[in-house]
Amino acid sequence: MYTIGLFLGSTEDSYGQNILRGIHNAFRDQPARLLCFTSGSLRSYHGFEAQRNVLYRMVDRDSLDALIITGAISHHISSTDLQGFCADYYPLPLVTIEIAVDGVPGVQIDNRSGMKELMEHVLASHRYKQFFHLAGPRSQQEADIRREEFAAAMEARDLEIPPGHIIEGDYTIESGLSAAADLADRIVPGESVIVCANDSMALGLMEGLRERGFSIPDDVAVTGFDDSIDAQYAEPPLTTVRQSTVQLAEKGARLALDLVEGRVEPGDASIKVPAKFILRQSCGCAPESPELMRNVAEELAGDSDARIRLSMERKLNQLRLLSEALITSIRLPDVLDVLEYELPQLGISSCYLSIFEDPSRESRQSRLLFKQRNAVREPLPPAGVRFDTTMLLPGGIASLGDEDRVVIVEALYSKDEKLGFAVFITDRYASALTGTIRSLLSGALQAVLLLDERRRHEKQLLDYQQRLKDSNIKLVNTLASLQSAQEQLAQSEQMAALGELVAGVTHDLRTPLGTAYTAATHLRSRGVELQRKFVAGSMTKSNLEDLLSLLDETGEILSSNLERAELLLDSFKTVAADQTGGQRRRFRLREYLDKVILSLKPQWKKYRVVFHIEGDEELDLNSLPGAISHILATLIMNSLRHGIEPDQEANISISFFREDEQVTLEYRDSGKGIPGDLAGKIFDPFFTTARERGGTGLGLNIVQNLARTVLGGDITLENPGEPGALFRLKMPMEGLAQSPEDQVLGS
Repeated sequence: MYTIGLFLGSTEDSYGQNILRGIHNAFRDQPARLLCFTSGSLRSYHGFEAQRNVLYRMVDRDSLDALIITGAISHHISSTDLQGFCADYYPLPLVTIEIAVDGVPGVQIDNRSGMKELMEHVLASHRYKQFFHLAGPRSQQEADIRREEFAAAMEARDLEIPPGHIIEGDYTIESGLSAAADLADRIVPGESVIVCANDSMALGLMEGLRERGFSIPDDVAVTGFDDSIDAQYAEPPLTTVRQSTVQLAEKGARLALDLVEGRVEPGDASIKVPAKFILRQSCGCAPESPELMRNVAEELAGDSDARIRLSMERKLNQLRLLSEALITSIRLPDVLDVLEYELPQLGISSCYLSIFEDPSRESRQSRLLFKQRNAVREPLPPAGVRFDTTMLLPGGIASLGDEDRVVIVEALYSKDEKLGFAVFITDRYASALTGTIRSLLSGALQAVLLLDERRRHEKQLLDYQQRLKDSNIKLVNTLASLQSAQEQLAQSEQMAALGELVAGVTHDLRTPLGTAYTAATHLRSRGVELQRKFVAGSMTKSNLEDLLSLLDETGEILSSNLERAELLLDSFKTVAADQTGGQRRRFRLREYLDKVILSLKPQWKKYRVVFHIEGDEELDLNSLPGAISHILATLIMNSLRHGIEPDQEANISISFFREDEQVTLEYRDSGKGIPGDLAGKIFDPFFTTARERGGTGLGLNIVQNLARTVLGGDITLENPGEPGALFRLKMPMEGLAQSPEDQVLGS
């Protein structure tokens, strides 16, 4: 049994069905099986058709005896690209249908003679004065030939083609509709004819022109090329050129068998099939024309497939039932149960359904989830059967029986996400339904996979919430100890201990606890946000992945900082504090700044740094000195740790001045400065360039929170990318009523 592959855009349209019909005729008495990949047009830009191109990469050359490539897949690529595409499948014997590729035998319609005959009729039998050509894609073989013949016929009669009278389309109805909008204002009624490169564009053009008030052919004549079923029953019937797709496919399939059995050599010349001019009414010929009547009689006598087409209508209702059943299926077993019952009703007795090992993308491994042979479903493990994707099914195509003569492979996808594929074993007539089944099944699978993913995320979210709850309990206990220590500090009467408190609390105790609390608060807010999205049904996979990543990082921060806090708590309780440090009070800013710098002397005395303070010594503030102390201490320590080297002579300048009811304080050091690309991140929580040295990335974030929520002002970096860091703090003369702990720690 030979296995002959076929690249076909789709089995749903009349073109695809005629291709299958011709191959069926050729294989009727031959030991040959057809393996059809409905792989869509290469690089198509229509919707998500290009997603089906994945099937081109799933061909196992060792499982095929020959490969037939149809012209429908080449509408969006050049002849050069097509040549390279075919080369990817050498040395497999290849046959082309409709298209010519150097070194590849094939069967083509005689486009030149057909287009020449049509143009001869348009030019000789009518008296049109305005000629347009709606062409196919440039560099596409058939489109180029038809464009050349249009131009040659015009030139032979010394007729000029004005600029803009050749419009490029893409063989689709949509491009015909677009051309109608473009041409409507240029058509001279009663004098114009539009020669289209195929029937689909001609039908779209006719529809678009009728919508704009044109009568065909009275106002404008239209011709096509192909002679599709729709062209025959158009209103008016379309004058066109018949290329017998059935005959092309039959000859192409026989040529493939001849190659396999050695009756012809791969380099033998291609076969030309004559085209036939079909006269109907759209070109302007009268209905009673003798030639037109002869064509109508031939068409009625030759439509031997009409009853078969009508019989397909009975299956449309079955497709509706399949659609309704899949829409209501919310679990994968439900979807598979629907297939088990409905597919045989549609004439598809055997089906293999597989998804990619990683459903978010195509992969080399797939899992078979559903197998039905001769209307009998075979049991599979719950996780499916794993196999190499290019085999198409476990055991490969060779495992099928000789009775399996028509095998259709359909890609399953949802927009940009590749899901898997289905292999249908059917007859030629039921094959027209596989594309519709593919669409319905893709939608159902995507919904099921999303629901499964949502259930997994729900469990991860519950686990995360429990971990967050445990961390919060530990944090609350630690904060309770801190509050107790703060109460003891508030009772201290030794103002001289202020320097030790700021240095110790800020950098030894408040830093880890503030870091831990800020991290947990940030994490909790992100969790609440995600929970709200989950309840609203708008949660995405990336939302959860971002939160899980944040959870890992925050857990590490909580653990390390809480351990440091517990170890330092005993020593922290012995440190005296400024009794009014957590309350608003009136103080002189210059005097207070001197005390803060003095208290930090143990930290900066090993550096060669000189402090300069400028400002009105009489300036009074009614604010929270503890917040100002924290901000200034953080800026000084950051300068020492990140901007100034121990052996470097450096200056730190602090200036302040009053503007109406606000005070502006500027802090500048002579260090190396902050790079411009980091300026937008320095106030972000957890951003640090010194994580390996124990930095948490919360120092400036807390500074910004103090400036905004405690002092009622703001702090900014004024000179990113320049030497020396310049920060500007603005705050009102009358501060807020709440304490720093209330504002920042949320207690």
